[in-house]
Amino acid sequence: MRSTRRFALTLLTATLLGSWGPLAAQTPTELAATHRAGQTILTWRELPGVGNEHYRIYRHVQPITSANLASAMQVAQIPDSSAMYLTERWMTDYGMTPVQQNFIIADLGPELEDTQGMHVFTVHEGEEALAYYAVTSVAQGTENRTIAPGQNSLTAGVAEGFDEPLPVMVWRSTNGRAMVFTQFMDFRAWNPTMDGYVYNYFVSLPEGYDPGQEYPLFLQISGWGTRYVEAFTDHANGTGYGWPAIQIFGDDPHQSWYYGYAKDHSWGDEWPQYIWGELPSNPEAGSVSNFTEQRLLRAIHDVVRDARFNVDENRIYAYGHSMGGSGALALGMRYPNVFAAVYCSEPMTNYDASELWMGDTAPKWGLPFHALPVINEGAFASHLTQYDGTNVWLWMNHRAGMVDRWRDDMAYIVTYHGTQDEVVDWETQGAPWYDIMDGRTQGWVGAALPIDHTWWGFLDTPNFTFGDFSFRKDRSFPGFSNSTLNLVVPDSLAYYNFGIEWSCPWNDFAGDVVETPDRWEVALRLYDPGLPGLETMPDHGTVDVTTRRVRQFLPPPGTQCYWRNFQLPGNEVVQTGQTTPSDTGIVTLVAATVTKAGNRLVISTSTPADEQDHGVPVTPTLSRPTPNPFLHETSIHYTMPRAAKVEVGVYTLVGEKVRTLKEGTVGQGTHVERWNGTDALGAPVPAGVYAVRLTTADGDAGAVRVIRIR
Repeated sequence: MRSTRRFALTLLTATLLGSWGPLAAQTPTELAATHRAGQTILTWRELPGVGNEHYRIYRHVQPITSANLASAMQVAQIPDSSAMYLTERWMTDYGMTPVQQNFIIADLGPELEDTQGMHVFTVHEGEEALAYYAVTSVAQGTENRTIAPGQNSLTAGVAEGFDEPLPVMVWRSTNGRAMVFTQFMDFRAWNPTMDGYVYNYFVSLPEGYDPGQEYPLFLQISGWGTRYVEAFTDHANGTGYGWPAIQIFGDDPHQSWYYGYAKDHSWGDEWPQYIWGELPSNPEAGSVSNFTEQRLLRAIHDVVRDARFNVDENRIYAYGHSMGGSGALALGMRYPNVFAAVYCSEPMTNYDASELWMGDTAPKWGLPFHALPVINEGAFASHLTQYDGTNVWLWMNHRAGMVDRWRDDMAYIVTYHGTQDEVVDWETQGAPWYDIMDGRTQGWVGAALPIDHTWWGFLDTPNFTFGDFSFRKDRSFPGFSNSTLNLVVPDSLAYYNFGIEWSCPWNDFAGDVVETPDRWEVALRLYDPGLPGLETMPDHGTVDVTTRRVRQFLPPPGTQCYWRNFQLPGNEVVQTGQTTPSDTGIVTLVAATVTKAGNRLVISTSTPADEQDHGVPVTPTLSRPTPNPFLHETSIHYTMPRAAKVEVGVYTLVGEKVRTLKEGTVGQGTHVERWNGTDALGAPVPAGVYAVRLTTADGDAGAVRVIRIR
């Protein structure tokens, strides 16, 4: 897409000038500079009657003249029409109403004019100075290096400091509760040839907003082909749904699926002039940066630090549907340092498996065989740099991320998919996700519903209700996996981890989660979800429980941890056992009994004083197979608190025995059995999900799922 000025003046320019000779003598005029919060905003008057020139911006510590231009630093070369906000103008082509046509550089100030140019220079640490700028023009590849002080060169310096940039408020509703902000990203660290380096986002405040009290904040991100102005439909006078929270509505103009795009690839030197939805070429080399994540996280950061808003940083959330749900899922998996919980409606879980969306994502990330590596940048991604270099298609495979990053903490995650969905299709995105997640140790709930690509609404639990916003980032919580209480009707209806709740300050039935350096405890209880197809729960069941978002109880690898399960309300001991933590200090209890009356699980690094309870069966601990999923062989570890006769077997999910791995008496301590994916006759079994079950003389000691892949 070319600018209006370019189309209108092309014929006139060719007729009157005939060649570039006369233009070479022209220079930009009216150069001006304003410094605010670590950024210098430059504006100038572009060459009259041209429309396809470029401009070079120079910086120096002394006034720039023709004589010293060669020693000045060139900080950017940008195309003409740089005051026009093209990603906003695109909206009109699709029936949307933008808040502006051109950039605004002061809070609620006027728009720049079509004939002006603009560039924003971000000062890096160590670059603080009294700086001078000059702007030259480039026509048909030839630069006019003429410097006219006071016209295209500043005669007075700009006092520049290093600081966190601030957004500009460009629109506000009449009642003052809805606003649009423009954020200017760091041009030198950005790839502007995709969507430029300037973005808008929407902020709204709840009715009766009181700046004297803290509010939760939620990030709502739109689906494919929609923009942040969709928020005006329901939220222009305040927060959506009437929620008592501050809302940010972000968008993704060219569908980077809320991650980012190639760092150095050029989509054209007249950026971003292409037609919305069409990109001229695919990247084939270089890295892929998390550009979109960076600006969404900075929007949150800017709202948090803005004195006009009062945000409880322990109650920040994200949600979305389709592409928005995909972005919310990725943010929750990657940024538990920001988000308490995320709600993800019908998200993508493995982009490489989707034929439908390959053509949409490859222009940003390259084709899968290019295997471009990711680079995670920005103030909030330091914990992710250990994954830099990962193939972007693997990084955007969230199922693989759940397997490879099982040790990492994540936000509390809610997902649902439609078993009739053909957009984010069930076969490649939904069904495999729940096969993986059922055995993950993260804090999550999920559902497979008999719907198509439809926004279903919010599936709430006593611990996390979107709209109540009580769930906190600064609290430890249990991760549930391998629950015997899950309802699973293949390819029809399924609920995972619904019906199990834990006690905490906002759902207090037996006190808060307790965490000290040598002790972690939580009270669990079954409840009736009242969901279609899952109205009630049995009186009891078992579930694996993992310590999550722990800050104090992080025992070193190899530490012997003792656990007990107390039946509420009488506190009778019904299970005991031993286990060891992962290399990052998280602890998983296998097959803990949970009842409607309630149970308290206590994990300690020292033997409890009343360990010798008489008449209580001592339960072995069966740990998660590693690796899982596996290709050639997996190891099954289990710990015996005393010597006993055991049987360890592999079964199909319908209970048919595949192979016996161990049968006989084993001593106290930890043991390991290995399975190479074969049956009792030594023949390889098909790829799929299997159960490893341990039984003793006291009965069934539980089962863990293992996934065999080819």
